[in-house]
Amino acid sequence: GGSRMDLRMNGLVALVTGASAGLGRAIARVLAEEGCRLAILARRRHLLEELARDLPASAEPLVVVEDFRGAGAAERTRDAVLARFG
Repeated sequence: GGSRMDLRMNGLVALVTGASAGLGRAIARVLAEEGCRLAILARRRHLLEELARDLPASAEPLVVVEDFRGAGAAERTRDAVLARFG
């Protein structure tokens, strides 16, 4: 990890879409370093699970495998995040 910015996000829950690669993956890492608890969403489970293993335990990563454009994806994601993080 790089130097921590302290964005006062410790304990907040963040949902990162497109988290399996690229910018989404980088955003997830930064938010985890800032103390956020994370729901990471993308279509490719194996990449999300790899990311989840690499995140600090404090991120409590919730892997959500969805195509966010699909029917009902937003509702399923909301329900999964609320079930895990309240």
